[in-house]
Amino acid sequence: MTSYYMGVLLGGAIGGMVPIWFLSWLTSKGMKKVPAHPRIVYSGLVAYVIAIVIGGFGYADGGSWNPGSSWVSYLISLMLVIALRTAALQRKVKTEREDLADG
Repeated sequence: MTSYYMGVLLGGAIGGMVPIWFLSWLTSKGMKKVPAHPRIVYSGLVAYVIAIVIGGFGYADGGSWNPGSSWVSYLISLMLVIALRTAALQRKVKTEREDLADG
C-alpha cells in the first residue's frame, strides 16, 4: 500500500513540475537585475506560493479552499525544477567559458 502512495506522490510531483517551471520562468522575466542563481531560487519560491494558492482551489472539490493537499507535491516539484534550472545554468556558463577560451 505504501508504494501506491509513493507513486501518487511522485506522479503529482512530476506533473507539478510543468506549472512550477512555467510560473518560475514568468516571474524570472521580471527579475532581470537579480543575478542568475538567486533569480532561479527566488522565482521558484514565488512560483511555489502561486501554485499552492491555485492548487488549493483545485483540491477543494466543491468544499472550502484546501492548500494542504498540494504543498508536498509542489515542494518536490520545486526542488526538481530548481535543480534542473541550476544544472542548465551551469552548463551554459561552462559552454560560454569554453567558447571564450577557444577564442
